Amino acid sequence: MKRGIFGGRFDPFHAGHLNIIQWCFDQGLLDHIEIIPAANPVHKPIQSDYGSRKKQIQTAIGSFSEKVSINDIEWDRRDTPSWMIDTVTSIQKQYPQDELYLIMGSDTLIDLPRWYQSQALQNSIKLIVFNRPTHPISSLTTWASHHIQAPIHWVHESNWPQSSTQLRRKTHYVLGITGRMGSGKTTASNLLHTAYGVPMIELDHLGHLVLKKPDIQSQLSTYFGALQRTETGDINRLWLGELVFSNPTHLRQLNQVMHPHIRQCCIEQIRLSDSHITIVTGALLYEIGLIETCDHIWVIDAPDTQLESRLGPKFHRLLSQMSRAEYLALGMPIPNHSRVEFESLILQAFKKQCEEWQIPCTYTSHLSMQKRKNILD
Repeated sequence: MKRGIFGGRFDPFHAGHLNIIQWCFDQGLLDHIEIIPAANPVHKPIQSDYGSRKKQIQTAIGSFSEKVSINDIEWDRRDTPSWMIDTVTSIQKQYPQDELYLIMGSDTLIDLPRWYQSQALQNSIKLIVFNRPTHPISSLTTWASHHIQAPIHWVHESNWPQSSTQLRRKTHYVLGITGRMGSGKTTASNLLHTAYGVPMIELDHLGHLVLKKPDIQSQLSTYFGALQRTETGDINRLWLGELVFSNPTHLRQLNQVMHPHIRQCCIEQIRLSDSHITIVTGALLYEIGLIETCDHIWVIDAPDTQLESRLGPKFHRLLSQMSRAEYLALGMPIPNHSRVEFESLILQAFKKQCEEWQIPCTYTSHLSMQKRKNILD
């Protein structure tokens, strides 16, 4: 049997999602579809409780009789992140004779290589990829031939123009600012915070706070042995940086421990924000898994000569990050060649974004330090 997996944030109110299911059956592509509501999604917060979402989905799929079912796999392990590799492995055990197909949009496909244990996942499933105008299939086929190992069935029709997130009426937006180390991300964030009071969440700052947590330090000690500390008892970040950036294995181990906690802290701060817009800024916005949490992405782009001047002896750390081309593929590039011009471009881009989101471009309240503290306590 050909069994499809429709997971993550299946939206019973999104007619496009139901149309996708119908299309798969009409084309004879699948025999059965498992809808798997995410219990503890890694990338996007979910506002409604699991039980309510399940009832809504049951009502929405009623017309498909026994060809579509809800699978509670992720609810059964709700105390852990909802990694797709774990979900697929569980379904394989339930239906060992079936071919498994993961259903996704072309906008999600570009993130697949960086999913948790992506290679193992791709070796276990086939893909059905539906066209999204924001990431047209015509622009992805060549890229996919080099980056995706799983077999892909491309669906070129464009009857599903928007994701469920885009269809929801929004009152709170998240602007992601990323780019290579030293490119000017913090400068851009500080400018908007000063000019308009836009709350800014710096991933580096969250990393410093997470690093103080005893359970995190305990996990790191299993990888790195005795941890060097400062006079105040904190982990010596200079020592840690030199350790991990000189050893790719150590860097990967550090990220495995830190990234889920940084992501969760960031999502909680976004939830607490009482502003129309919240800024999330960091070089590792993509790697930490926060791209989908953002409604729009700016990529600050500075030339190598400028980065080398700013970073000095740390310039070699750029080799541990994505390439310039990979960053530029994430969102709207904003060049940073001179301070005055750069600040002007940032303010212009922000005003334009406010117009597109139809929200006032005025001074707004910010996330209080007490709220920030409560998240990490």
